[in-house]
Amino acid sequence: GVAFALMYAADFAYQSIKLGENAFVFGINTFVNAYNEALKEALKLTEFSDYISVAEQYVKNMAYMVINLFPAIIVVGSAVMGYIVLCFSSLLMKIFKCENHFIPLFSTFKIDGVTAIVYLISLVMTIFIKNEILSVVFMNIYTIIQFFITVCGFSILDYYLKTKRLNIVLRFLLLIILFAVSSLSFVSIIITIVALTDARRDYRNLTGNRKYIGFVDGKPTILTQNQVEELLRKTQEEKEKEEAEEIKEPTEEQTVENNENDNEEK
Repeated sequence: GVAFALMYAADFAYQSIKLGENAFVFGINTFVNAYNEALKEALKLTEFSDYISVAEQYVKNMAYMVINLFPAIIVVGSAVMGYIVLCFSSLLMKIFKCENHFIPLFSTFKIDGVTAIVYLISLVMTIFIKNEILSVVFMNIYTIIQFFITVCGFSILDYYLKTKRLNIVLRFLLLIILFAVSSLSFVSIIITIVALTDARRDYRNLTGNRKYIGFVDGKPTILTQNQVEELLRKTQEEKEKEEAEEIKEPTEEQTVENNENDNEEK
């Protein structure tokens, strides 16, 4: 991902020297101008000709947003390309029967608590801050983290689909459907909430530190996964020990019965 970003940075630096201005902005503006010209020609003889100025303003706003979010686009693009390269490398190593353990499974992607807090702060700052430069900065931070949060939401769904032992093709199709409907605001909000709460609740128990409410010495206590496993282990050991003692030491009734049998034989 870093190499991908540096490659773009070097290319833009070269183009900037060559063109005398920022190459990315130049490319966006060129596209906008060409699009607007084509739009005018297309709408001249239609009933929508009165809306040419509105359409032009919409295109300019979209271009302005893309230019402002360029850092986020680079980071997100680098992350996606980096993971694709990892998957491709892993596939090659499997083909050549080489062991590899460096690729993270998609179903285990997870954000941490710090990222969730930064996301909420950037969201609030983007909404309420008035300074244009700072607003763009927090907007980029928000966009980057929102992308990873959405990926984590898909990851949680993929994890539970795998637990149902669904075919990989069917899982992929379901994720594509979810991605298609995630453009709906309420679906996007649900995915975001699930991914954010997973940072705290750890639904898949990936860290082994999920919290449980249990009873220790008759008192309700919040326990971690490790503590629960330790209590279960001790309980199992005590149970096995009691069973062993019961087998080793006959009960009082068995002792009386054995004595009566001995007397009868005598």
